[in-house]
Amino acid sequence: MSTGVSLSLLLKRKSTVKEGMSNSREMIDVANEKIDRLEEAISKLEQSIETLVDIQENVENYETTKSKWEGTREKEFEGKYNSYNIYLKKYCSDTDKAKELLEEALESAKTDRNNAQIGLGNLQTVLNGLESDIALARARG
Repeated sequence: MSTGVSLSLLLKRKSTVKEGMSNSREMIDVANEKIDRLEEAISKLEQSIETLVDIQENVENYETTKSKWEGTREKEFEGKYNSYNIYLKKYCSDTDKAKELLEEALESAKTDRNNAQIGLGNLQTVLNGLESDIALARARG
């Protein structure tokens, strides 16, 4: 304990540290909730991407045959088919970008949680020191 630090000042510091710890715990809870939501969203998006890839493969592997399509109908179908394939590829690309953004947000939330956990640990160390100082101040009376 520093010389001349009063018991009331130590108790006030302890209160401030406990308040900081409470805020850190709240930040950790918020980060954990955000992490859970992001992990769930990423999982659902991955499932959707898998389904989309299957659809895209089916579209790319579809063949037009002369026995089914002839003349104008064949050209009309090929035009729509090619257009659909282009839009499907763009949608796949956009979906992959969305997943990347979610993954970046997830990493950011994990970093925020880790920083709050480190802060909480540091505050716990400060609190332990203050409690020792308070015990000494009380013993000195």
